[in-house]
Amino acid sequence: MNDRNTRLYLIRQMIRNHEIFTQEQLLEMLEERGYHVTQATLSRDLKFLRAGKIPFSNGRYKYVLDETARLDPEADYHPSSGQGFVSLEFAQQMALIRTLPGYANMLAISIDRARRYELAGTIAGDDTILIVPRDGVSREAVRKVLQLIFPDIAEKIARS
Repeated sequence: MNDRNTRLYLIRQMIRNHEIFTQEQLLEMLEERGYHVTQATLSRDLKFLRAGKIPFSNGRYKYVLDETARLDPEADYHPSSGQGFVSLEFAQQMALIRTLPGYANMLAISIDRARRYELAGTIAGDDTILIVPRDGVSREAVRKVLQLIFPDIAEKIARS
């Protein structure tokens, strides 16, 4: 296994086995194990691993892997539920989803993992997701795709 693969494996194990709240905390843990990486490298690794932050019971946000977000009972987060969704609006040919703070990343991962042809991709911040539809895809088609991905909030999407 090359150094990057070993590091990615280690990061995955750390996120699964520890409560990681910040990149600084993760950098320190890597440093203790002999991995000297920059914050930019760690950010790329987290993106590659599809790690995101979700609200934790104490009001902080902790890192989870997409597959563990569905299984973590303390997180009480299920991607298909659309938990954290606030609103959907359109500008030009793009869609903008507003979320509660900390929810945008995991919702965007759910959208991207659905691999719908209608959607070219997403860009997520802390509480906002930019959805870029493919050329010629209507606003109504975007709404329908989002309703399929998040059936629990289909009514909220339809009203937006």
